[in-house]
Amino acid sequence: MDKKILYSLLITIGIVLVCVFVVNMVLNAVLGELGIYVSMFATIIFTIIYCTQLILSKLDNK
Repeated sequence: MDKKILYSLLITIGIVLVCVFVVNMVLNAVLGELGIYVSMFATIIFTIIYCTQLILSKLDNK
């Protein structure tokens, strides 16, 4: 695996975790227990889509 792909994935995961923490606090205040599940589901979907696009774009460049 290329170093740039690895670093970009790590940076992306870090940004996603920070965003999830903030969104989780907001949703937890608004929705309570349901907010945790909503933010977890949204995070998983976003991470899968973003990482797939990132890997596909790196493969297309080669």
